[in-house]
Amino acid sequence: MARGDGVYNDKPTYTRKGIGTGYIIIPQGVVRSEFVARCLRLEKFSILVEKGGVMHDCFITKSALKDISFPAQGEQLGSKIIFFTEEYGDKAVITGVVGSDDQTDLGEEEITVFKRSKDGNYALFTIDGNGRISIDIMGDQKGGRFEISVRDEDFDSEINLSVKGKINLFAEGDISINASGGEIRLESERDIIMLPNELKVGKADQAMVRGDELKRQLDKTNKLVDAIKKSLLQFTPAMGDGGTALKTFATTTIGSNETGSLGEINSEQSFLQ
Repeated sequence: MARGDGVYNDKPTYTRKGIGTGYIIIPQGVVRSEFVARCLRLEKFSILVEKGGVMHDCFITKSALKDISFPAQGEQLGSKIIFFTEEYGDKAVITGVVGSDDQTDLGEEEITVFKRSKDGNYALFTIDGNGRISIDIMGDQKGGRFEISVRDEDFDSEINLSVKGKINLFAEGDISINASGGEIRLESERDIIMLPNELKVGKADQAMVRGDELKRQLDKTNKLVDAIKKSLLQFTPAMGDGGTALKTFATTTIGSNETGSLGEINSEQSFLQ
């Protein structure tokens, strides 16, 4: 059956009984958003019977309601459904949603798949009896989005993630972490390794010091200062040249001072470049 914006006019109502199949539809001449809202609020739907005819205000079971999808813009048919009617009844009850020819899900006995799609966007929730759960969100015309939100008025909600193994996070874009009004704490009994192109902290307007290189350069300066100090302290003035004042000055001003010790300048836990 073709898909498009409109839906067929009602055909004559024939006696309906037993189990039938059909499609969720949106009748002609209605505002789509208003009609969809009404169906969900009243839990009553319009269906196109596969063997002919249109039925309105059809009831639906709670289990079937969660799987219903309406025809998108440019389509005539929504979910393919199963319904039953009483022999002399005029209303149908939708009992389930089945896959149409273009909505077949292949799986195995121990796998349960929940799927919703609209306008080229898909969301799948898969539960595998072997101990795996996966969520796949594929955005085509609009960006996909996955949200977890926990709130309370006392700001003491928690999200806990525990795993005896690895946690892998991959992003083909930015990753933002914002602790508004709190601290970010990262604790590990093993190494914490970051391999960024650039590491920026705060305003990032100052370069970080490279510890090994700083120690090498300060060692050179200490060596020079030691040599100057030693020369001044060992200086012996000649008779009558006034050098006594220079030696006295050197002894009293730098004689009791030591050059800095750089042996502990390097951290044993934090490393840069």
